[in-house]
Amino acid sequence: MSFIILTSFNFDPDLGWHLAYGQRFLESGEIIRSDQFSWTMPQYEWGNSYFAYQVLVAFLFKYLGHIITAMVFGIIASVGVMILLPKKLNIFKTLIVGLGTGVLVANLGLRPHTVSFLMFAILLVFLSLRLFDKKFYIFFWLVFFAVWANLHRGFVVGIIVLAIYFGLDLFLLEKKNKKTLLFIRITSFVCALLGTLISPFIFKTWHSGVFLDLTSRPNLFNIAEWQSPAVYFPQNVLLAISGVIFIYIFIKESKKIEFPLFLIAAFLFAFSFLAITFVFYWVAIFIFLTTRYFDLEINFRNDFMAKLPIILSTLAVGIALLLSFISNLVLSVNFNDRLIKDGYPAAAIKFIRDEKLNGNLYNEYAWGGFLIWQLPQAKVFIDGRMAAWKRNNGDSILNDYLAIRDGKCDVAKSYDIKILLIKKDAQTPCFDTWQIIFSDSIAKVLIKPNIDI
Repeated sequence: MSFIILTSFNFDPDLGWHLAYGQRFLESGEIIRSDQFSWTMPQYEWGNSYFAYQVLVAFLFKYLGHIITAMVFGIIASVGVMILLPKKLNIFKTLIVGLGTGVLVANLGLRPHTVSFLMFAILLVFLSLRLFDKKFYIFFWLVFFAVWANLHRGFVVGIIVLAIYFGLDLFLLEKKNKKTLLFIRITSFVCALLGTLISPFIFKTWHSGVFLDLTSRPNLFNIAEWQSPAVYFPQNVLLAISGVIFIYIFIKESKKIEFPLFLIAAFLFAFSFLAITFVFYWVAIFIFLTTRYFDLEINFRNDFMAKLPIILSTLAVGIALLLSFISNLVLSVNFNDRLIKDGYPAAAIKFIRDEKLNGNLYNEYAWGGFLIWQLPQAKVFIDGRMAAWKRNNGDSILNDYLAIRDGKCDVAKSYDIKILLIKKDAQTPCFDTWQIIFSDSIAKVLIKPNIDI
């Protein structure tokens, strides 16, 4: 069930630049440390916290293709769900897992978040198994976080959860060997922190993936993953239902619950309503706790007719999910059809390439990564890496992009823009006199009149 729900064939807006980074390493062994893909912030040094993910996805994409790669990530997501589960499930706990995977759709897919979901699920299991009470496991935390820090910046949440859990658990202990346990935990946590620095970018992974993102107002107020899921239906309803179930368990099982994990879950639930990027952490701990503590027993009569409505409704949902999976799979057999379905300007890029258009390009933010991958000879104005990037004087490239899009032409004039690649219905108040040289149902290409490009 989790595989069918969480396998997404959509082409994520950031997948293109991830593929470009990974392909460069596979072809030449180069680890890209400064920007080589934009003309607006060339040579900007950026701490890439996705390096291992990029190599993995580029390898899979090259040798197995888009469909199999998407399925591999569907398997990774479903494995994450599976390891969160106890040995036994009843029908109601199974439905809770279905609820959780329904919420996860907003986050996961062919994205690094999927790998981070698996790593966070593993972290929860390891904490529940108390792999921190013996010296034997100290080195393990170094390796675990070194792997995670090269896959996705979600390792930061893992570090915070580890610290909170260690502290709360130690506070609640009444054992005589507290000093020994304190030493083991401090050493384990230090090793975990050191593990996050074992990457080609060392401290810049934290600087770029944490400090810059969390201090950039344009990033926090405009990029989708930092927006509240409360405005997105039906994820908002599913998220609210999961919260009600969590509160019910917390009240009913207050004497049995594992307090540190429940307190962490409460914080993650609050943060998941603030920003979409936190949703999959909440779902992981929600599935882990509810499938262990949720206990709802309803006695049905033994006759078949009493059970028929549940059987039919469950079967209907299962068939609907399977048909949705099959239809998306069929649509993705032809990769170009998939790109058109997802709204990418494949035809416009082919036109630019065939016409050998040159010059500074202003592009849609969501298309920047795709351009880096499919049109490497053209530098982009902006892409998904650059949301929090700032120049030395503090100017934000995302702010400039938004200003030009909103018709602040003095900002547009400060850039020597030659070509526009924007959505078909996009307004161009600063470029009204420009000539449209290509247009289809997705995109249009404009150039300045009487300019040779």
